[in-house]
Amino acid sequence: MDWDSCRALDTSSIGRLGEDCAVEFLKTRGVPILGRNLVLDPGEIDILAMIDGERTVVEVRSTRARRDATWPPAQAFSAFDYQKAQQVRRVARFHRCRRVDVITVRFHEHGFDLHWVPRAA
Repeated sequence: MDWDSCRALDTSSIGRLGEDCAVEFLKTRGVPILGRNLVLDPGEIDILAMIDGERTVVEVRSTRARRDATWPPAQAFSAFDYQKAQQVRRVARFHRCRRVDVITVRFHEHGFDLHWVPRAA
């Protein structure tokens, strides 16, 4: 997808595209994907995976950069604040998942950057 097409996408489409990138990233590392976009009580799971023998909730946060923007790895958690972490932990515990990982995806004019933060919450 070219940058102009990416810039034209709405927020939910950027989110779906980010989740697609995250799933492919995990699959290339041999991670079995157990489910995607699971809407369950008490919340939603972006990706449910089996990582290192553990059922893992993977939260995906996606964004689109301005053409001139930089995105250092230290900003990987800017979209995953305390409140969001608490919400994801609650959903994970409810579904007997002890592990929560975060994958952040930033789309930009040269493609995308992806950061995986194991055991983020």
